[in-house]
Amino acid sequence: MRKIIVFIGSRKEYNSNTYKFVKKIIEYIQSHCLVEVEYIFPKTYSFDGVDGSDYMFQNACDGQDDQLHVIAKKIIQSDFFILASPVYAHAVSGDTKNLIDRLSYWSHIMRLAGKGSAVFSTNMSNGHDTVINYLEKVLTSFGSYVVVKYNISTHTPPELYNDGYVAAVSKTMAIQIINCLDEGVEILNQHEHLFQSLKETMLFYKKHNMNNGEWQFWDKHRLFECKNYAEVIDYMKKGEKEFEKSDSYRAI
Repeated sequence: MRKIIVFIGSRKEYNSNTYKFVKKIIEYIQSHCLVEVEYIFPKTYSFDGVDGSDYMFQNACDGQDDQLHVIAKKIIQSDFFILASPVYAHAVSGDTKNLIDRLSYWSHIMRLAGKGSAVFSTNMSNGHDTVINYLEKVLTSFGSYVVVKYNISTHTPPELYNDGYVAAVSKTMAIQIINCLDEGVEILNQHEHLFQSLKETMLFYKKHNMNNGEWQFWDKHRLFECKNYAEVIDYMKKGEKEFEKSDSYRAI
C-alpha cells in the first residue's frame, strides 16, 4: 500500500487550522485511492534545532541524539510527502524551521530525488507567499517534485470556514497528488541544473578530500555515474531498498 507522510508544523496538532485544511485534502485522496496516511506533529517525536556544528555537512548524516531520525526515515520511505505550516510573522513556524534546518544537508545529496511532495500553509490574512514559496524551494532543493502548493486563510478572506470553497480547493489539490502517485514525478529544469552543479561540487570535494560524507554518499549511490537527473531518480530508488534494511537514516 502506498503511504503519505504529513508533517504539520503546529503544536495545536489536530486542533490546528493547518491540520483541518490538509485533512480535507487527505479525505478526498482516500476516497479515491488506497493509501495509508500518517500525520506527524512537532510533539509526536522529540527533536531539537541544529546544534550549530557542521557535522551534517561533513558526514552527510545527522549527529544529534534525538528522534529526528525517525521522522527522516518515514519521509524517505514514504511514497509522497506533505509539508504544511501555519504562517507566523510571514514565516514558517519555529518547529517547521527546525525540521528543515536539521535536514538541510539533504540539499547536497538530493535525498528526495524521485519523490513527489506538496506544501501547504494557513494564515489569517497575509504572509503566505513567503511561506509556501520557501517550502517549495526547500523541497525542490532536496530533489523532490513539488506538485502543488497552496495557502488558505481564516479571516481575510474567511476561506477555511467556507465549506464549498474548501471542498473545491481540496479536490483540486488532491487530484494533483493522486496523479503524481499514479504517474510518477516530472523532471524539472531546476532539478537538472541542481544535479549538474552539485556533481561538479562533489567531484571537487572528492579530489581535495573535503566533506567526505557527502561525496561518499554520491559514490555509494553511484550518482557520479549519472549523466542526468533522470538517472539520479533510478539510482536513488535502488538506494531506498538499501535504506529500508537499515535501522537508522544515519546508516546511509
